Amino acid sequence: MLLVLRSLFVVLVAVAMTPSAALAHAVLVEARPADGAVLAEAPDVVELRFNEPVTPTVVRVVDAFGRDLAKGLTLSTVDQRVALRLDRPLTLGSYVISYRVVSADGHPVAGSVMFQVGPGMSNAVRPDNGGRGGDIALTISRAIHYGCMLMAAGGVMFLVVIAGADWSGRARVCLGVVVASLLAAAAAVAGIGLNGAFLRAVPLDALTERETWRVGGTTSLGASAAVISTGLFVMVVALAALRARVRGAVAVLGAVVALGGLTLTGHAAMAPPRWLSAPLVLIHALLAAFWVGSLWPLLIGLRGADDAATMLRRFSSLALPSVAALTAAGGGLAALQLGSVGALIDTAYGNVLLIKLCFVAIMLTAAALNRWQFLAAFVRGDGIARKALVRSIGIELGAAGVVVLVTALLGLVPPPRVSDHEMHEAHMHHHSRDHDDAEQLVVTAAAAAMIARVEFTPGRAGRNAMTVGFASTAGNQILPREVTAVFALPDRGIEAIVRRLKPDALGVYRLATIELSPPGLWQVRIDVLLSDFDKSILEVEVPIR
Repeated sequence: MLLVLRSLFVVLVAVAMTPSAALAHAVLVEARPADGAVLAEAPDVVELRFNEPVTPTVVRVVDAFGRDLAKGLTLSTVDQRVALRLDRPLTLGSYVISYRVVSADGHPVAGSVMFQVGPGMSNAVRPDNGGRGGDIALTISRAIHYGCMLMAAGGVMFLVVIAGADWSGRARVCLGVVVASLLAAAAAVAGIGLNGAFLRAVPLDALTERETWRVGGTTSLGASAAVISTGLFVMVVALAALRARVRGAVAVLGAVVALGGLTLTGHAAMAPPRWLSAPLVLIHALLAAFWVGSLWPLLIGLRGADDAATMLRRFSSLALPSVAALTAAGGGLAALQLGSVGALIDTAYGNVLLIKLCFVAIMLTAAALNRWQFLAAFVRGDGIARKALVRSIGIELGAAGVVVLVTALLGLVPPPRVSDHEMHEAHMHHHSRDHDDAEQLVVTAAAAAMIARVEFTPGRAGRNAMTVGFASTAGNQILPREVTAVFALPDRGIEAIVRRLKPDALGVYRLATIELSPPGLWQVRIDVLLSDFDKSILEVEVPIR
């Protein structure tokens, strides 16, 4: 089972980090100067326009020597535009505008735009924007945060609604709620720092710096963490210090406040219209907490001897309408994010959501067996039914853990509600330019029964032309329907650069211009669409000097 979960995690991370995921949740639709522009005169203002309002955290203008010409300058933000007025004229050469902003849903968005002043491209150095380690750490902290919050809030609901006042397992559940609340709050606070490190484009050891936490706290994630931590604190105080007469009501109020913090951040809560998406998120969270958060107290009850049958009947009577409402709320959120049923298949977000739905189906199957097969036998005193219930609820909990992990990973994947037009504008190609063919760098790649010959001209740092020819292992030419190349230089913090290749009359796929600078061992992935249902992926390492 552990091996299966590890494999699933690797697959999910791979899906989440496809090029579409790298676009994040706000999209750059226009840059001035434009990506790849060659200017006769130096600009005095650089401007970035996004598809939604953003909050800038870092904007740099870096020259060929790696100097940040925007250091100390003031950014101006109006609606969807971020502008920076330069205080000195730019000399001839190439420049990189590197930006990090926070989208309306609280997610960080990073990218780079390259332009040139005057003829003769010199090699601008793209700043180090950090690796994937911060993304993974942020996802893990989010999964711990979600899971522990469901356990804590659901445990409180179980104590108030399901368990009897004299139940012997009450103290153990109270202790579990306190521990889960502390872990959830700690993960929420850690998420602020991790988000701040990502936004500042600094490594994780910058978590020791005050500025990292300040930047992270200014986003919607900071406000959400504050509300959630407050609600969790109220829950813990209610269970530990208040009188029995008011303890339950105050603890449930704290659970509602904590779960309400989820409506302040995230692409689900921020999906338009917010008057619909935010309440759906709260309803979904409350019902999920009741379902998932009641499972572990039920296991405690089944291992004891008192009131287990009564609690199971009470939970079962409430579970059916709760799950129905949970499904309706989840369906509404999915409809807002996907836009169409086809997006389940055609987008990375839809693919990850399908994986989540598969494990939700496992939970529903186990719950149905509990209600309609094992519960009646257990009430009659069948000892085998008790063991079956323990095993089935354990399966529910395991599947719920995977659902929580997938939900956390969905934060890395952009929802399809970002329009195709905006995506197209975000993928504008560099201007074409002729190259000297005196030098070439040739690499080969193979996948299944396909071989690709990849050529880069001139094969050194700077602008290169790329050609790719495909053949079967038998030597027959292959003509794919679509070819896309993804370039990255992880060692220098350059994230995915996506370019589509065009076929010529001879069946060779060409990319007129791709800027491969600075030098290093570039990772190139070639996505080859052979048909609507057949796709191959080839990966090569290209040494650029």
